[in-house]
Order: sequence, then C-alpha cells, then structure tokens
Amino acid sequence: MASRRWRVLIRGVVIAIVVAFVAFAASLWMTVIFGRAELQSAMAEAAADDPHWQLADREARRKVYSQQENGAEIVRRCADLIDECSRKIGPVPPANFQLFEVSDLGNDPSRELTPAQSTVLAGHMATYGPAIQEARRLRQSSGGRFNRKQTGNPFDVDLAPGEALLKAVRIVRVMVEDRISSEDIPAAMDDIFLMTSIRNLFRDEPMEGGQMAALACDNAVCFSIERLLGMCRLTEEQLVALSRTVEQVRTDAVVAECFREQRARCFAGFEYAVRNPTAAGPIPKPKPATWKGLLPLNDKNAQAIILRSHNEAIQVLNRPTWEWMREAERIEGHCPKLKSSAGDDLVLIVWPIQAELMRQARLSATHAALAIERYRLAHGRWPPGPEELVADGKLSAWPVDPFDGKPLRWKPVDFGILLYSIGPGGVDEFGKYDPSLRGGTSSNITFRLYNPDQRRRPASSP
Repeated sequence: MASRRWRVLIRGVVIAIVVAFVAFAASLWMTVIFGRAELQSAMAEAAADDPHWQLADREARRKVYSQQENGAEIVRRCADLIDECSRKIGPVPPANFQLFEVSDLGNDPSRELTPAQSTVLAGHMATYGPAIQEARRLRQSSGGRFNRKQTGNPFDVDLAPGEALLKAVRIVRVMVEDRISSEDIPAAMDDIFLMTSIRNLFRDEPMEGGQMAALACDNAVCFSIERLLGMCRLTEEQLVALSRTVEQVRTDAVVAECFREQRARCFAGFEYAVRNPTAAGPIPKPKPATWKGLLPLNDKNAQAIILRSHNEAIQVLNRPTWEWMREAERIEGHCPKLKSSAGDDLVLIVWPIQAELMRQARLSATHAALAIERYRLAHGRWPPGPEELVADGKLSAWPVDPFDGKPLRWKPVDFGILLYSIGPGGVDEFGKYDPSLRGGTSSNITFRLYNPDQRRRPASSP
C-alpha cells in the first residue's frame, strides 16, 4: 500500500511538472504571438499618422545643406568661440551668462542695469565679440542641420548640437540687452528676429535639436520683448512686427514632431538592439512586468507598448491643451523605461508636453501684451479689459490659459498690468513671482506691462 501511494504521488508530481512546463511554454508562445500582433497593430497606427514614420524615411526626407549655407555650422562655430573666449577670462563662468538668466524675469524688466551689471555687459560684448559676429551671420543662412557623429546606433543621441544651440541663443540675448541699454530699438528688434530665425533654421533637426531650439528661442523672444516694453516706447509699426512674429511661432506646435522623432528613433533602436545586442544600450526592463496584467513582457511587447505610447502622445495633442498633462502622465506611467547607451531616457512624454504648455503660455501672454500696448498707444490709456481689445480689433480673441482652459489672467497693478498663466503648478497665485527662481515665478508664468512713466527707471539699489 505504501509503495502504491508513493507511485501515485510521484505520478502526480510528474504530471504537475509536465502541466506547469506546458503552461509555461504556452505562455511564452502566447506572449510571442500577442507581442507580434500588438506590434503590427501599433505599426499600422503609426503609418496612419505618417506613412513615412520610420527613421530611415525621416532621415531621407531631411534636407542636406552645403557647408556654406548650413546654419548649424555657424552655430557650432559660435559655440566654439564662446568656449574659447570664456577660457581667456579665467575662473569666472560667463558662458552661462548668469546675469542675463536672472534678469530675464527675476529682476524688474523696467529698470536700468546697475553700474556693476553694465560693466559685466560691456565685458561680455568685448570678450565675446568674435562669437557675436559669428551669430550675426545666421541672418544670411537658409537652413540648418548638424552633422552629428554617426555610430549607427539610434540609441546614441548626440547632445552636443543642442548645447551649441543654447549657447548661441544666450549670446543673442546678450546682444539684445546691449541694444536695449543703448536705446537702439531697431537693432534690438533685429536681434529678436534673429532668435526666431535660429529656431526656424532648425525645424529639420531631430527631436532634441529641433524642440530645444524652439523652446530656447521662443522663451528668449518673450523675455526680450518684456524687457523691451519695460524699457522703451515702441511705435505701432514696431509693435505690429513683433506681434506678427510671436503669432507665427505661437501656432507652431513643435512637440508633435518631437514625439514623431522619438517614435522613429526608439523603434529603430529596438531593431538595432536585436541585430547588435552587445553594441546597443540594454533592452528596457518592462514596467509593468506583465502585458495587460496577464503575460510576461518580451522585447516585442515592450517595443509595441513604446510605439503605441508615442502614437497616443501624438493623438493627445488633438485634445484641449489643459488635458495634455494628465494624459501624458498616464501614458508615460505605463511605458517601459528605455535608456540610451549613455544612460539618458529616450521615452519622454511628460517633459515635452510640459515644456510645450509653458512655451504656449508665455507666447500667449506676450502676444496679448503687445495687443494691450497697441491699444494704449492708440487711445492713451490701458484697456479696461480683454473684451475691449477684441472689440477694437487688436485681437481676434482673448487667449486661454493652456494649463486650465480658462482665460489668461489679467490683473491691474500699481505699475501697470500683469498678465499670467497658472503654470505647471496648477495653482492660481495671482501672478506672484519669486525673483530668485529662473523663469521668474514659483508657479505662475507672468508678463508685466509698465505704465509709460515707470519705464526705464533707475537701477534698484543693491
């Protein structure tokens, strides 16, 4: 009897092991089948958005510029000259242009520079003279595309072009400040238009280059216009020219192209990783660890989920802007983590969305401020409210806050008018700003318009 019981027990254990093995094999087989089906479905969605969505097709469509007309080469030389000039100064890190980073919004844009700031500005203009001359050559360029280092690995993202672009934008900001300080309004406007030229030159750049150029240039344009209106009195013609420029860039949602580039690069990166497992960055560790809560993820599952995440992110942009952040957080939260061989995140949904919303909020406030200034110039007083601007034909409609869908906030203050968006914090702080923070606000995104008698005031006491 005991021997029989042992045989039954052993037979049961063997059957259980066989069943478990068969179930495991079936699970793997189903994972592969479902992974392939999901990937094919996600690829069809991407093709519906853009028939030429894959990286090879995108690369083939990009224009090739000659060495002479390539604005990217000018930007790279400008950045190299900035570094070269900085090394001559010594331990001070002027390449960061910390004075003008803070003065964008942290300081009062209606006040003149202090003697110390003026000395630093003059030093910047003298020290960075070669870089400034190189930056001005961008006016003659017709386009730009960086000749990036090529490794064949789509996960290897060359960040040097983006850093060069930021340096070029900063040097132009210094140029604008110098023009405003000397009350040369036409030249200041020319340099502001140069910033928009830089961002338009790089529309064809891959994700981190194209969107970084747009964000950096558009923010710098808004900061410069606020400074210009705080220090100078512009004519109707000058205000209209600035309004036209702001409106053109305001309607250019660069984040969609950023997502399309991410989508193509990540998909190609997976294909590269399969062919070259030792050369590529690691295939991402899935999060969550199961597919639809049932099957373990494999490479095809992860590839399909990432591709579908980018498809969804692009579709989210068709919804009202105030829904973007919630959807972006949901999409990124369900997406496997994917890093480049350098360790940088390659699947970014929340950051580009938030950056785009902040860009739109700042541009909307700037566009509205220019319309208000045009009204004041025509009527000799501030408009009583947004409705008057629309009735007077200065605006077709009052802009909404992209963060919550409500009208952009308008607040009469003792120095003039304060326009603001609630910003990414989602809290209406009535336009409160903290001068110690970059961007000028703890949460709200502001634009300050000053009464004519409060412009170009003496510098604040230290």
